[in-house]
Amino acid sequence: MVHSTTFRRLALLGRIKSMRLRIAVQHGAKQVTIVAFALLLALGGIGLLMFCLFSLLAAEFGIIAGALLSGLLLLISAALAIAAASRLQPPAEARVLDNVEQTLVGEISAELADLENGFKRLETGTSALFKGDYLTALASFAGSAK
Repeated sequence: MVHSTTFRRLALLGRIKSMRLRIAVQHGAKQVTIVAFALLLALGGIGLLMFCLFSLLAAEFGIIAGALLSGLLLLISAALAIAAASRLQPPAEARVLDNVEQTLVGEISAELADLENGFKRLETGTSALFKGDYLTALASFAGSAK
């Protein structure tokens, strides 16, 4: 007979997986929103800065050098925004769920190992019973009844 606590733990494990998925989706949505907002700001603010920089550099060094330097600065700014978005950490709930999940998996594994040991004792007892070794059979059956 499988313990009802094992079923409850499995149900809880399923809920943890569901919560983990929800957290991952929310975290991803936050990252996408921040990156989209950063890109919107980058298009406006950096666009104006690039125009000013291009105008200054074009007057000083020519149109090609001004465009090249302005483009490089724009690429560096985009790389910095992407690096900042990639450093966002998952919420604290994810770490709590990790700990609870590890505990549940350990407890379920221990219960399943106990169940497996019980079946092995029953198998040993049944085998000893058919061989006529009643003492070993009795000891195996008594151990599996725990």
